[in-house]
Amino acid sequence: RFNTITLDGKGGAWLGFYPDGSGTEADPYKGGFCHIDKDGNVDKVKTETGASDPMFAQIWVRSIAIDQEGTVWAVAAGTNLEDNVGGVIWKWQTKNDEPTRYTGKEVLGDYLDGSKTTEVRVVSVGADGSLWFGTSADGVLKVDNPKLNAEGKMDVTAQYAKETGSWSAANMNNVYSIDFWNDGTAYVGTSGGLLVLGKEPGEKDIIGGETRETAQFIVEGKGTVNNGYFSIKSLKNTEGINKVDAEYGWMNK
Repeated sequence: RFNTITLDGKGGAWLGFYPDGSGTEADPYKGGFCHIDKDGNVDKVKTETGASDPMFAQIWVRSIAIDQEGTVWAVAAGTNLEDNVGGVIWKWQTKNDEPTRYTGKEVLGDYLDGSKTTEVRVVSVGADGSLWFGTSADGVLKVDNPKLNAEGKMDVTAQYAKETGSWSAANMNNVYSIDFWNDGTAYVGTSGGLLVLGKEPGEKDIIGGETRETAQFIVEGKGTVNNGYFSIKSLKNTEGINKVDAEYGWMNK
């Protein structure tokens, strides 16, 4: 089953998969990602198999991005267990036959400390070529240069999170999507609402990275989900201005 698709700009695409299988020794989980070229040929494949729920998370590919050098980055995550590994990050320089596999905790270390189960869930590439990792409990981690340092870690340029003053609600640290406008403005989809990170860096934040002007659009109230109908009770920005003051059954349209 396809979980994510990223176009390669050459008529092909990278496909990430939701794992098959039941997670037993007889029927292990099987997941991964692959590339299909413009002629429909599958020319790059990475699959892994394994039993147990932690392995399910490590092969559920949630997001794929391609940086300015053509390197493919894929992340896998999805199990709320304390013995997870912070999500899995694959780096595939396409001249190579196989990608390099890292764990989130291995290369991001103490930045993944928002909960015992925090994981890298999203990867995206900024207009300046930087990598942006969305996490399940630690907000967004921006890495200008993804090469590993002498300690085997990535040097995090900036962390956007409640703890660094980037936004007000803890559930906004749970990130599901990151995308960019042409001017470099970042749009971050979270459990708490939409975050807009302006393109202009500001003063240094508490971890020594950059900060950006932030706009928050917070979903208030639980809303309802029933047979594909989703309603937002109210949507306000940080100044309390109502952006939505009605219910919309937009998922049925």
